[in-house]
Amino acid sequence: MGRRARKARLLYAEVAVEAARSLGRETYTYAVPEGLDVVPGHRVTVPFGRRSTYGFVVSLTTEDPGVETKPLATAGSEPLLLPHQVELARLVADHYWVPLVECIRAMLPPRIRATGSTGAGVSSRQRRHTRLVELATGPAPPAQPTELTEQQAAALEVIHNNPVTLLHGVIASGKTEVYLAAAEEALAEGLRVLLLVPDISLTPQLVQRVRARLNAPIAVLHSQLTELERAQQWWRTRRGEAQVVLGSRSAVFAPIPRL
Repeated sequence: MGRRARKARLLYAEVAVEAARSLGRETYTYAVPEGLDVVPGHRVTVPFGRRSTYGFVVSLTTEDPGVETKPLATAGSEPLLLPHQVELARLVADHYWVPLVECIRAMLPPRIRATGSTGAGVSSRQRRHTRLVELATGPAPPAQPTELTEQQAAALEVIHNNPVTLLHGVIASGKTEVYLAAAEEALAEGLRVLLLVPDISLTPQLVQRVRARLNAPIAVLHSQLTELERAQQWWRTRRGEAQVVLGSRSAVFAPIPRL
């Protein structure tokens, strides 16, 4: 009876395995060793065939899979993906018929995906660089409050009543001011904000405008950053240090808590 009870309490992890991207299988089941704390979103090291590789936990269960399972080898100190990101990866994989691990890869900067690094142990030069980035994207002296026009106020009211809204207007019609007003309200409620730019070249000017208007720490995410810069900005986002995330299309996958 004791052995059966212990067996029933075993925990199993469904893992999207990096090395299995081309094999057409979504996940593999591994046993979670006693004392190893994992949740969906954790990057883990797993045995795969005759080698060791890494993958990402996408679900946990106590249901016996009915086949022999190998144990997880190691797990990161904290999950890389938030619960809503794991769910989003599943939705994207199902919709586009692509391997789940490919969708997860798209959510992580190469440096973090390959190593699971938490950013600890960086050099003093890298820390100085990080500090310069934080100063450039940190809060700025607040700008003078901007009063919305009648049309802008009406557009903001539409956003209040319809969470999913397409705001259409010609260039220089004042759309950005509506976005910033909506962002300001979200920040006042303790939420985080994601702003996407149509072109990377527009990022610097929008960063300055957002800094002045919202007076909140910003993380910038786009493909022209170095791998180190992307990893640092990603971790600032993941840990909630940045209240506003600004980036190109790929930033839609950013790990933003309380979005």
